[in-house]
Amino acid sequence: MTERYHLYKGAWVFNGEPSQEHMLTRGEVKDLLARGGWMVRNCYNFDSPEKTSFWYVIKDHFGGTEELSSKMRNQVKRCFRTMRVEQISPEKLLEEGYEVYRKGIEGENGCEKILSREEFEQRITSGDENEFWGVYEQEGNHLVAFCTVSVTDDKAEYRLLKAIPEYQQQYAYYGLLYEMNRQYLKERGFKYVSNGARSIMKGSSIQPLLINKLRFRRVYCQLEMHYVWWLRLAVHILLPFRRLFPHGRIRALLDQESMTRSALSAKRKMKKRAALTAKWVFDRVGALLGILLFWWFIMLLVILVRIKMPGGPALFRQKRIGEGGKIFTIVKLRTMTPNHGGNSMTVAGEKRITPFGAKLRRWKLDELPQLWNVLVGDMSFVGPRPDVPGYADQLQGPDREVLRLKPGITGPATLKYRDEEELLAGVPNPLQFNDEVIFPDKVRLNRYYLHHYSFCTDMRMIVATLLDQKIEYAGERI
Repeated sequence: MTERYHLYKGAWVFNGEPSQEHMLTRGEVKDLLARGGWMVRNCYNFDSPEKTSFWYVIKDHFGGTEELSSKMRNQVKRCFRTMRVEQISPEKLLEEGYEVYRKGIEGENGCEKILSREEFEQRITSGDENEFWGVYEQEGNHLVAFCTVSVTDDKAEYRLLKAIPEYQQQYAYYGLLYEMNRQYLKERGFKYVSNGARSIMKGSSIQPLLINKLRFRRVYCQLEMHYVWWLRLAVHILLPFRRLFPHGRIRALLDQESMTRSALSAKRKMKKRAALTAKWVFDRVGALLGILLFWWFIMLLVILVRIKMPGGPALFRQKRIGEGGKIFTIVKLRTMTPNHGGNSMTVAGEKRITPFGAKLRRWKLDELPQLWNVLVGDMSFVGPRPDVPGYADQLQGPDREVLRLKPGITGPATLKYRDEEELLAGVPNPLQFNDEVIFPDKVRLNRYYLHHYSFCTDMRMIVATLLDQKIEYAGERI
């Protein structure tokens, strides 16, 4: 997924439909920053029901003039009486657009840098905007306003929107935006039009206009900023003093970081931080105590495996996908015949599972050596079961966010599919059933666990695992 990010002014930003961006793992962020740049902007959970401090501005329906206020209807009509709106060629925009752009920037009194004519032409010819609209004065036939648009499939993003100030007072923007909305949403049936993410630069009044007058809406999402170490330190030091900086790039960077930190309430952030700290401490202390208390029992099982299943090692080691997509080696007691040559999916009753191995699997005793994996930080007591390469590491879109979780000995998916081997034994094609039914459902449960984490729920899952009980979770009994 990192190939869909491009470097823009030192920041890696997603170059695609906002709804397709997912929560990046630490490994993906590290990979991007290793290729250059100073920061990574990650927006995910597009159209979240929870209000956050970051959003996209979109319009996904067209109601004609009837959806506008009477004052707004008159202003749109006034624009159309003296001006006309039409789609124009890039050549036409290059010919007449620069003066409109320059005067528009000067009239906004913001902090946006004015591009030179050469830079303006380069943006129009080499950018990803592929459609252009202009507003012309009917009497003099002069270009007075324009908008560049990036069209992808059935979505359009309004990018560079500028007008000569005196024609703004004649509602050139209103007529231009109304006509583009009509064309894209009604005539061409687009899913939505957008003006991009929340503006952090002072001087841009377009987004409030879109929301308050043209019935655009905020689509909330989560925002995370990731920095190289020195910039992260600088942002942390300067953030409390951000209001002392004049509006510019430094202030915009600090304002964006403020949005990131205020996405959740202080109370909720403290609660989440405390829960994650408790999880980390419990994993380390619990794993250490488990090894100190049960080392003799684990050694006894190792000896029994060597006696009952000769011809192979007592411990089974295999590469699994861990947090952030990092590969680690899991340690378990061997339960199968050596050199069985089977695949990674196990079905109850397979001949490669020895009688003693079946007993170990039934009581989950083969998992005991994973206390070492928990102690060294490769795993947690509760989380998604670590998959072999080819499953979790191949997830796409929002599903990849499960890679932010540390794999666990038990978890919601483990509890629901505690009898997975017997379930697979009862279907004609176990591999297909696992890939099309079980694995997607596990991903769903693990994503729910990620977004609804609770240390108390972790304790409930551990108790349910030890006592082989069912609990209510995510609206079902697992």
